[in-house]
Amino acid sequence: MIIKQLSIITLTLALSTAVLTGPSQAQDMGVGDVGKDGRTFLFNQPLEGVYWNNWFGELVSGDGNTETDVRIITEDKLPFEGILRISCQIPGDHLWTEGASWAIAEVPEDVIITARRLFCASSGA
Repeated sequence: MIIKQLSIITLTLALSTAVLTGPSQAQDMGVGDVGKDGRTFLFNQPLEGVYWNNWFGELVSGDGNTETDVRIITEDKLPFEGILRISCQIPGDHLWTEGASWAIAEVPEDVIITARRLFCASSGA
């Protein structure tokens, strides 16, 4: 019985540690930092006081001078993945080529602004 209780406690601690050290590696990252997975940290979005969404970008195509496609990803409280096409030569011009129905309402403007600044050679907002 004692061994079973210790096993349950050990498992609980292991799971707690995994949850705390999992995708939240972004807590130690600053905007523009690139993680081990090659994704660039864009924005930390607080949710409900105790949760958050860490937003990342990953270059899909383009050279940062014209149209540049960036995969926008979050895997936290409200998971999302979509492709944002940024028109780097036209300030403020972008469109979602994947994930548009959810992105238009839920992706914070700071994510888009930061993606433009980091993935376009001339970052006109």
